[in-house]
Amino acid sequence: MQDKGIISFNEHFPLFKGKYKNIVKGSKKEIIHNLKAEYIPLFINTAVEVVPEIALGVYLQCFGGLRNSGVSAIEYENISLKCDSAGIRTMVINLKDKDLRPDTEYGFIAKSKKNRKQEIIPAFGDLLCTLYEVHKEKYKQETTDAVFIDEKGLPMTNYTYVNKFAKLKRAFIQKLEEAEGFEAQAYAMYLKSYRWKTHICRGIFSNQVANATNNIGEIALWRGDSSMTSALTYLNNKEEVGKDVEKILDEL
Repeated sequence: MQDKGIISFNEHFPLFKGKYKNIVKGSKKEIIHNLKAEYIPLFINTAVEVVPEIALGVYLQCFGGLRNSGVSAIEYENISLKCDSAGIRTMVINLKDKDLRPDTEYGFIAKSKKNRKQEIIPAFGDLLCTLYEVHKEKYKQETTDAVFIDEKGLPMTNYTYVNKFAKLKRAFIQKLEEAEGFEAQAYAMYLKSYRWKTHICRGIFSNQVANATNNIGEIALWRGDSSMTSALTYLNNKEEVGKDVEKILDEL
């Protein structure tokens, strides 16, 4: 078009503006969306030990259903702590779509898919508040209100968070491989045979909610879904139904 005189192009100015995302060809491995409940404490403990800078974020994903991009967008002003009727401290996060790193040009930015107030389930006693207080004391910066920061003291990008989660994944599988007992070692082999990233934490949360209710509306509400289609996946869990059928057959 430039050769034909239809448009003029100045090489000093880019044709496209805004952020972009590199599309990487995915693995052929099947994706899994949950971890066995008995290994979730080890998973959280491994995060505290290996990647303490995102351990709070992993907890928020597993027990609040947050996407990793939403975690990266959290600022301290978005967090409120409260006590429930039993006196247990819980957390509510006001998720907002924002870009804490306008200096970056790539698409792995902090972004909440849906603005909402998300309550975090206080699993394992007071661990949530303990993680939060330790994280705030160790990582809070005067120059930014971002909860999760990188090694330079800047708000952590989604890309950095994903890389740190990959480190957690490797360490978690290694702990299972080195554990005593065939079951843990076999589960390590299982986890290596499938593809899973940060979104598995949202799956962990969704399965917990689905186990507590048969109401698709409640599942969608807790997950922050605009549509009930995604929640339907967790309500119709073929694996759990299969176990129920197997139990009935055994009794027969």
